[in-house]
Amino acid sequence: MLSKVEIRNISSTMTEVIIDGRDISDKLSALTYQHRAGETPKLILELVPGTLNLASNGCEVEKNAVILRQ
Repeated sequence: MLSKVEIRNISSTMTEVIIDGRDISDKLSALTYQHRAGETPKLILELVPGTLNLASNGCEVEKNAVILRQ
């Protein structure tokens, strides 16, 4: 079963993202929606590190980590 995803524009600078009834807006640093001709749409959520663990039966979850070193 696919997750229910709602993206709401609250104001010119605020967006609310709700996945399966859970508001994750405070855990996001960015979101991107891509839909190219002939391809399945993609919703890319960039999370604040360590704030949320994702698992899904209905879509692919790709984990990418950026490690910053001085």
